[in-house]
Amino acid sequence: MLSRVRYTFREMWASLSRNTTLSVAAVITSAVSLLLFGLTLLLQRGFDNQLDQWSGGVEMIVYVTNDATADQIKLVQDSLQQSSLVDKVDYCDIPCSVDNAKRLFGGDTATLSQLTADKIPSFFKVVPKDTQNTDVLNQFSTTVKGLPKVQNVAFPGQQIDTLRALRRFFGPRTLIMSLALLAAAALLIWNTIRTAMFARRREIEVMKLVGATN
Repeated sequence: MLSRVRYTFREMWASLSRNTTLSVAAVITSAVSLLLFGLTLLLQRGFDNQLDQWSGGVEMIVYVTNDATADQIKLVQDSLQQSSLVDKVDYCDIPCSVDNAKRLFGGDTATLSQLTADKIPSFFKVVPKDTQNTDVLNQFSTTVKGLPKVQNVAFPGQQIDTLRALRRFFGPRTLIMSLALLAAAALLIWNTIRTAMFARRREIEVMKLVGATN
């Protein structure tokens, strides 16, 4: 078994030495293509993290202070649900908010260290019935800010559209480019193997004559 491993590595090194230029080109192309492919996945993951809290048609997030009582939270929830502009309301309590922060700020330890259970606000995810009329939604957000213990109302409609546009633009293009480079790397590797076989065609012919398989 050990002799076979030594033979494999010895022959591999000999083949690489005979075709140095093609081997280096194949390695560099493979490395670049894998790097671009990984960057594409990271880029898409970054956009997904930014858009995660706005998924499911959510257009507004109402943050409630950490010290709000159950009655005060119920008052805010009832006010939101009774509004004719609201289609759906989901509440994320303190543990849920902490988990959400860990997912969104996993790479930012400084920010994450400040978002502890005794500081982080809970929040409501609000799905409005009409997401096109931004003037009405702005007026509604101003009204919601006046409710007790409401810390802030996030309504970044323009920023969401920008993020989605960037994701649609960069995602497919970088993915296509990385797949094309992967295909080029595979062709270079295959060409390197064929060149090595051609350089040793006489040896291979003799080996096949004495019973070697393909």
